[in-house]
Amino acid sequence: MKEENLSKKLRICATCKLSKKKIFDIYKPLCDLSEVESILLIRDEKGYEIEKLEYIVPRRIRLDNRFVKSVMRLVMMFYICLKEKPDVINATYLIPHGINAFIVGKIFRKPVVLCLIGSDINIGLSKWYGGVLPYLLKRVDCVTVRGTFSRNEIIRRGIDSSKVHILPVVIDTRRFKPREMEKEYDLVFAGFLVQVKRVDIILQAVSRVANQGKRISLAIVGDGPLRDRLERMAIDLGIADHVDFLGYREDMENCFNRSKVAIMASSSEGLPAAMLEAMACGLPCILPAINDIPDVAANNFNSLLIDRFEDVEGYAKAILRLIDDETLYAEMSKNALRIRAKCDFRSATKVWKRILQSPE
Repeated sequence: MKEENLSKKLRICATCKLSKKKIFDIYKPLCDLSEVESILLIRDEKGYEIEKLEYIVPRRIRLDNRFVKSVMRLVMMFYICLKEKPDVINATYLIPHGINAFIVGKIFRKPVVLCLIGSDINIGLSKWYGGVLPYLLKRVDCVTVRGTFSRNEIIRRGIDSSKVHILPVVIDTRRFKPREMEKEYDLVFAGFLVQVKRVDIILQAVSRVANQGKRISLAIVGDGPLRDRLERMAIDLGIADHVDFLGYREDMENCFNRSKVAIMASSSEGLPAAMLEAMACGLPCILPAINDIPDVAANNFNSLLIDRFEDVEGYAKAILRLIDDETLYAEMSKNALRIRAKCDFRSATKVWKRILQSPE
């Protein structure tokens, strides 16, 4: 940022639409910096209390209109910048938060740091507004992404590599750690039950394993619009007795520790926190080799990677490998725990420090 900002503590105006947990994971490392005085975060409701972070909650807008809500957030950000005179503008997610931050940053001539999550790159670039993204990214001051694939994708579109930073996904290793608990499930899936997560592929793979006479159990943790359809699918496949739909749970650390292996079959991902949380509890993972996942998941080391996310047979074979080979399972479980040293808050704080000290 500007050289004169380095001699004083920075005030940051931020906007996002994130879960409470993701707010903690992204902004807690930033708040830990001695260079940061405060963060004013515009959000629809308050989240967890974090020292130095203040939530700015606009009045409830009863109109269920995304455009109107986006305009109101823009007006609120303009007002905050006019009143509080922050040094840096930050946004997480491009639409609409990144656009709002870009507009306000240009008006007030403040540096803009844009944090991209996986869907911004994996999905956003293919949407009707995808052509706008490179234009915007070239004109903000810093961009953070989750991994190497995402970084290369936006650099390939002409964004200066010097301003693209990989911001690690952080997890609470005090919470997500191995615990002495009985293993009730062979497999666990954790996530929102939507099409992109392709839980149907996991169910088909479990069906193939069960049809070979193997004892197999799967916990599906999470809720979403496809839950009823997936429950019916489990019945139709004849594996209803092998699958428990646990719904949304606050105790994910226990769900992981009650399971042996974490599994995902997404058609698109950034760097999923659920994968890292599972590894931090000592779970090997079965994952699609897509996007930023291979940055952390190493095939035959801490994970088994499937080249094509839709490869049901590949998932079934990977499940059988891990449940049949106790030596392989024990080694991969030990290797999974190494992720704990790479995903603590300090790693993200170091990246934030470089960002805030980078030249404008």
